[in-house]
Amino acid sequence: MEEDRKHRDIGALLRGGFAQVDHWYTEDEAFFHREVGEDIPLAPRDLWESEEWREFPEDLSFPGFDRVCFVDGKARIHVRILYRTAVLLLAEVAASWVQWERGRGLSFGFSPSSPPSFARVLGAGEELALRVLVEHPEIDLGMGMVFRLEETRRGARIFADTEVARQAVLNVMQRLEREEVRRLLDRRVPVVKDGTIHLIDPPTSSLGLVPVVS
Repeated sequence: MEEDRKHRDIGALLRGGFAQVDHWYTEDEAFFHREVGEDIPLAPRDLWESEEWREFPEDLSFPGFDRVCFVDGKARIHVRILYRTAVLLLAEVAASWVQWERGRGLSFGFSPSSPPSFARVLGAGEELALRVLVEHPEIDLGMGMVFRLEETRRGARIFADTEVARQAVLNVMQRLEREEVRRLLDRRVPVVKDGTIHLIDPPTSSLGLVPVVS
């Protein structure tokens, strides 16, 4: 049977299973249309800009840090692949940081000569066992564009297969963010990152991660 033979790469496996490419990832909130108006504001009222000018209180104190770094990541899903009854996501993820320094303001932690951490990912659910069926768990689209397979067994909440594949992509982004945080903590710099992060071997420095609820 087809599934009993090991393929050299994922591309051959997907072609053998008559996979289809869907360029519109419709579950992304960016593709939802929503009417707005006076009765349906763009943002909750507590986020509206105040019309009243208020002076800062004289006794307002600030943390005694001269420098703080902020870490964040970004995932962009290019195509959705429909493979039999499953969904796979072809995506690119990146993570980097910006720095606030007293008296100098914000500056970027990346540049053309020192780009953000970056990875190309093929997100999938672990139940597909794609890695077991292929010798090379990656898709090479040419010109150096290689997307490596990332599988996860994390359960879905809403869109069953799509949520699992998206979580696989986010797992890679979180790993990139964790490495950025690790490098910054090694510099003994306080770091702010939205959400939680798990450092297997956390530093013993008193300056560390400040988790912010996303």
